[in-house]
Amino acid sequence: MDLTKTPSLNDRFWQPLLSIFDRSRCTRKCFQYEDAAHLKSGVARVVHPRYSGRGWVQSLCLYFSGTTFGVGNFFDALKSKRRLALVAKMDEALAKETDARVFDNSGDPFAEHKELEQFHIYATDGHTIGASAHELPIQGKKRAVNHIFSLSLRAHSLHYLDLCNAEGKQKKEHEIKKLKSLQIASLRMGAPKGTKVIHAYDPAIVDYLFWRKCKQNGIYFITLQKANSALLKCGDMDYDREDPRNTGVLANELVGTSNGTAIRRVVYNDAESGKTYMFLTAEMTLPPGLIAFLYKCRWDIEKVFDQNKNKLGEGKAWAQSATAKKQQAHFICMAHNLILLLSLKLEQEEGITDEKSRRHRASRKKHARKKAELNKQVINPLVGRLDRSTQRCLQFIRWLRVSLIKNLPYRQAVQELRPLMLRYLM
Repeated sequence: MDLTKTPSLNDRFWQPLLSIFDRSRCTRKCFQYEDAAHLKSGVARVVHPRYSGRGWVQSLCLYFSGTTFGVGNFFDALKSKRRLALVAKMDEALAKETDARVFDNSGDPFAEHKELEQFHIYATDGHTIGASAHELPIQGKKRAVNHIFSLSLRAHSLHYLDLCNAEGKQKKEHEIKKLKSLQIASLRMGAPKGTKVIHAYDPAIVDYLFWRKCKQNGIYFITLQKANSALLKCGDMDYDREDPRNTGVLANELVGTSNGTAIRRVVYNDAESGKTYMFLTAEMTLPPGLIAFLYKCRWDIEKVFDQNKNKLGEGKAWAQSATAKKQQAHFICMAHNLILLLSLKLEQEEGITDEKSRRHRASRKKHARKKAELNKQVINPLVGRLDRSTQRCLQFIRWLRVSLIKNLPYRQAVQELRPLMLRYLM
């Protein structure tokens, strides 16, 4: 078999993004540095991290043979608001493409719950990375960069919301202030009319008047109650105690705030740790055990942040302007979604899954059941059935980097990957 005549891994990896780009009408001819090249170079810099932007530009010849770019081309494009608009549009389209492909392959872990049919579900959180090398100090100190991302808990596609402290103000901008400044449509994540949206968020999201406004627009938050909360119990809400999904629920309460806002509080005991948690939400219809489970799934976005920072090396900003920082965040999302699509393709067409991670998850579940037994409790079946990878292993990422740089034929790259997903190299 002549492997050189088959499509390369590069062809398969870039195809989802380039097909979207080819259909786009918001591009402009730039003979020195084309828009398609900027998209590929931005995503590739996430996949192939370099300590400095200059080091990255000097490596671009690996991806665009026969073309020479200057350092200025890349950084001028990062500062361009037109390029930012293009990158944001491509990022949004790729996320939708990712959702569609995952759902086509029955990848939705919440499909079994009829109560969630009309909900889009996200884990949303702020993520901090280091300041750029040329960052201007504020009050004598370089400020870390804080972005807000959303991870679809149905499809695991990553979405970008906004940048905190985009204007370089002296006072650090709280995430809730940035969220309140966004258009409601942004928090609806493109969900069609009549569809509700849930964001599982850490306690930084607590602002009950903001929750009331969002609820009027079909947006709900799930978070943990703060230790200093002054909520008053107003009554108990009925729920099905025979529903296995409500295993571990101790109470389903209606509580009130000082300004008269009614909030739901779910009191839940974790069988493994024995700890009791109090979850708050303005959503009043879902089973309480499902509310607790959705918040537990919020941990997925923390795993994605860990992958971005520690496996892909995205630990600091590329440049100092807000425009450049936003482009970097969009490129991080696109890289995540392209890697997710490739791993889905490999699983569906080649039967390649991360067996090492699967064995680790099985061992982790066994350990959790033993701890629950010691606590004389039973693991909630929603937790027991959850089984999917939340991030790609380093061997997969290293394989991807080498295969893209070497421009390996797709079949050859697949053959080299298969043993890597069965065991760690010794």
